[in-house]
Amino acid sequence: MKILIAEDNRDMRDLLVAQIKNMLEQPTVVTAGNGGAAVEKFKMNGPFDLVITDFMMPVFNGDYVCKSVKELAPNLPVVCNTSEPNKAQGTAPFDFVFNKSNGNDELKEFLKTFCPVEASDE
Repeated sequence: MKILIAEDNRDMRDLLVAQIKNMLEQPTVVTAGNGGAAVEKFKMNGPFDLVITDFMMPVFNGDYVCKSVKELAPNLPVVCNTSEPNKAQGTAPFDFVFNKSNGNDELKEFLKTFCPVEASDE
């Protein structure tokens, strides 16, 4: 599975990568520190199986990332990981919005649904 993560906070980005590598078998994870870099990496390093983006980021936000990805790959799941889920819901066609303040439980549940064979309970 190949996943693109767009997150401006380095600690959160590193945490997401670690969580995904713990939950999935041998994922390929590409990261970007802002929305503009995420869209460029999506175009240059694709195809991806999943995009996880923060909502509030510099250069371009998660709304821009989601809309740009959906223009290029309408059926690709785009997940918003944000500390303000109410702001993100309804702004872009996110497939799922979860609150990063709640730890990784929502991410884990999403991954179990999205890729049940690979997701681990550990």
